[in-house]
Amino acid sequence: MITESDIEYINTNAYLPEHVLDYGITMSKGEPYLFDSCMCYRKEDTLIFVGYPLEGLFNKENIKRTLEVAVRTLKPARLDVIAPSCDIYGGERYGYVSDRYYRIRPADLKIPSKVKNMVKRASREVIVEHSTVLSDEHKGLISIFLKGHNVNSETKYIFNSMPAYVSTSKTARVINARDVHGRLIAFDVAEFASEKYAFYMFNVVDYRNLVPGVSDLLLMELINIAEKEGKVFLNLGLGINKGVAFFKEKWGGEVFQPYEYCFYQIKKRGIIDFILHGL
Repeated sequence: MITESDIEYINTNAYLPEHVLDYGITMSKGEPYLFDSCMCYRKEDTLIFVGYPLEGLFNKENIKRTLEVAVRTLKPARLDVIAPSCDIYGGERYGYVSDRYYRIRPADLKIPSKVKNMVKRASREVIVEHSTVLSDEHKGLISIFLKGHNVNSETKYIFNSMPAYVSTSKTARVINARDVHGRLIAFDVAEFASEKYAFYMFNVVDYRNLVPGVSDLLLMELINIAEKEGKVFLNLGLGINKGVAFFKEKWGGEVFQPYEYCFYQIKKRGIIDFILHGL
């Protein structure tokens, strides 16, 4: 259960997309909880534990203890972990994935001349507009985007859940790019719930009508907004693959957090275990 004071605390200290309540609740379809300074989401018998403390540095032993309390309290049958190191629970790990989070400081950003040229080129061919909703036009572009990329079922689920997340959030914004005919050819979704961070949540492009530099133009617009609103950092998200990582690095994105994911199947306790160890 999350209280109003918890929400204020989370928004003051959030630095990852998984810390954003509207996003986490939508994607997990679960109920949020806060244990010490770690967030988690429970849906039925699954617990998603976000092992990135809202305050202080990651300490494996401290996070292990926090996770043990969460598991003992919420009693899941399956435990999904994201953390700088997901080796924070006993037992066999499944589905291991590793990556890295990138971020930039908008106020200190020095944009390379090649990137500036791409922004200028795209600005001559598209019009940028702001919104807070994803229409049927956006949903159609999401479908086109997914058809043009070889993505796994989890990624498809996240992208297809994007409209539900945006419709729920009061702090998510949409930055659109339209061509000279008024067609939507690309859009970004950004998040501004955190006091110190803006978040580059999604970038969706119509590969059939690709305008070179359109993603650069949209990111430039987001950076300008983040700086005007006094955000210290813009979290660019995970590297995902070499192409996405290159895009973020050419903008000066620096790795600031390692990312690991895995899940555990938690054994149900039998009657003997209850007798020997108690509740």
